[in-house]
Amino acid sequence: KYEAARVALDALGERLGMVGWRDTFRPLNVSDMRPMGDVGSAGQSEGRRDIPWIWKSPGVLHNNDAGLQDCLRVEWCKARARASRWSEELSLLIEEMQRVLAFFRWEMVQWHERGTARSFTKDADYEGSHAYAQRQISIREGLIRHFSMLW
Repeated sequence: KYEAARVALDALGERLGMVGWRDTFRPLNVSDMRPMGDVGSAGQSEGRRDIPWIWKSPGVLHNNDAGLQDCLRVEWCKARARASRWSEELSLLIEEMQRVLAFFRWEMVQWHERGTARSFTKDADYEGSHAYAQRQISIREGLIRHFSMLW
């Protein structure tokens, strides 16, 4: 019925002086005909979840149907809970990034101590150990620089 009415509006809309109806009555796809709580496409993530446009079109929200209003309230609560989890996840991620940088700094100190802590009988052994420790420190410095630019 909807598609037949839409085709009729398409044919008669200009003659009747109806303007802007295409924004309200969009083409109805199979993916649009789903309950409010269903996930849309298979690749849709939790952060990008949205209810189909048919539930947001004019007239639906002004309906006094108690069941529809309850569904909308439930969907609003679910969306709010997802947003809350998302912001918590974001703050945890920021803290984790700071801890990674702190760990690399700690490792630099450890490698500095390792490079100077041991005593060797041969100068070549000392130089090799010191060079290896300096290389490890350099790697950690590079990681800190790289991740600091990314984050």
